[in-house]
Amino acid sequence: MDDFIRDDRAPLNARIFPPVWVVSLERSSARRHAISLRLSALRIPFRFFPAIDGNALRPEETARSYNAEPGKRLLGRALTPGEIGCALSHLELYRHQIRLGLDEVLILEDDVDPRPSFPEILERRHLLPHDWELVNLCRGDSRVSRWGAKTLFGKQKCVRFASTAYNAGGYLLRRSGAVKLLRHGHPILLPADHLTGGAIRAGVRIYGIDPPCCDHCPGESTMPEANALHPKWPSREELGPVLWPLHRAKWRTIHFCQGINPFHRI
Repeated sequence: MDDFIRDDRAPLNARIFPPVWVVSLERSSARRHAISLRLSALRIPFRFFPAIDGNALRPEETARSYNAEPGKRLLGRALTPGEIGCALSHLELYRHQIRLGLDEVLILEDDVDPRPSFPEILERRHLLPHDWELVNLCRGDSRVSRWGAKTLFGKQKCVRFASTAYNAGGYLLRRSGAVKLLRHGHPILLPADHLTGGAIRAGVRIYGIDPPCCDHCPGESTMPEANALHPKWPSREELGPVLWPLHRAKWRTIHFCQGINPFHRI
């Protein structure tokens, strides 16, 4: 960790890109190798940040970090050890950013695949709205708002979200946003992507990139037990042409309400 800290104290004005931190389990050698190749091909310098392995935490460590009962009320289930470790890893990155006094950093998980537009987005971040604190570079199945979009170049725009952007795969983060996320995210109640996706509820000014400039790679998950708990949504083919639009409208309405309502009081 000491080498990691010293390296990222290099002057920011000597960089084209912000510090790029890739959070990854030290045992995930194949994933580390894959993202190293992807980022090197785009000529993006980066550093690995050792993720916290939730399965290696002692029970007393988990109890200090994770508030289980309120979390169950919010999510409907307990978090898995992998989800707890992932959330702790992101929170530790926020502490690290604050500790080093870095105004902005780029956080990536090791299963993302940056698109060719990725470097140019980083180079043009001076065109982002002046008040941004978190910019989600991935999007998942979230919806973007038609209002207030700002063109960065070509078809790439900086947008607001019309539904909660449940994704922590890749995001730009300012120090002011890190302070708010750290204050709001401890003790852990929800997975990391709920904290970053619902950052607006913590008072963080959140934006996104449309089209997104990085995707999640298909492949083996480091948290298969968490993925097994995710609901399996019916496909368009399963529901048919009549029920599919109704199902989609229902969940868009739910996501919209989640995006504008404050956190439940605990």
